Amino acid sequence: MAARSTKRQDSECSTAPLAEEVYERKGSCASHCALVVLCSVLTVVCAGLCAGLAVMWVYLGQQLEDLRNAYEKLELTGLGGEQVNITAAVDEAVRLFLEDEQKADRTHVGPPLQTGWSSGSSKPMAHLTGNPRQNIKKHHGEVKLRSWESEQGLATLANGMKYRGGNIVIPADGLYYIYSQLSYRFLNENPFENPKEDANIFQLIHYTYKQSSYPEPQMIMKSSRSTCWSKRTEFGLYTSFQGGVFRLEKGDKVSVSVSNPQMICFEESSSFFGAFMI
Repeated sequence: MAARSTKRQDSECSTAPLAEEVYERKGSCASHCALVVLCSVLTVVCAGLCAGLAVMWVYLGQQLEDLRNAYEKLELTGLGGEQVNITAAVDEAVRLFLEDEQKADRTHVGPPLQTGWSSGSSKPMAHLTGNPRQNIKKHHGEVKLRSWESEQGLATLANGMKYRGGNIVIPADGLYYIYSQLSYRFLNENPFENPKEDANIFQLIHYTYKQSSYPEPQMIMKSSRSTCWSKRTEFGLYTSFQGGVFRLEKGDKVSVSVSNPQMICFEESSSFFGAFMI
């Protein structure tokens, strides 16, 4: 009896580890199969999303291309009943606008001001320079300078400012800085002839005028000097500059007058006249 009982215990002890090993193998196989299935499902989902995005991209590209072609072919009926292509009409309008801008830049009058214009980056301005080609006769009294250069060289007119007959014409109400410079040059053709005679005495007077609705122009600046040059002096130089801020109205005219205009050096960098809104 004791020997039989011992054999049964040995048999039960030998079969227990085998059952545990089979159970562990079944659990590992099930986990592996689940992981494979999950990866397969994710792969299918990603492939589906990529395919959907690709199809949507192609569809949107085709729609944009169709819209572009439709816009280029779109035509409207003009006033005369003819068909007008929008793209061609826009291109032609841009071309005409650029041509008009180039023509305006070549003229000596600035472009007109817009309605209600007050101030900004495009303020009226004018800078006139001396014209060496003008022939001024000898004159001791007051003479209005009428031959300023307004187009060539350093001269500039912009943003509605105009020049007419020696006058700067103001295009809009506002405060303006007005300035002018005159360079006088005395030349003695015979410095050693009759040295005992009296010296050359000149009154050099420089005026700036404003003309508005009043019948007579109003003097707004003046500078003067009596200059005495010896008979033995070959040449003499003198420069007069004026500048000031004035309230002007649309249509006002500003001009410069001088005495002894035949003595003025009309080089563009020596004598000039201008105004600009501030």
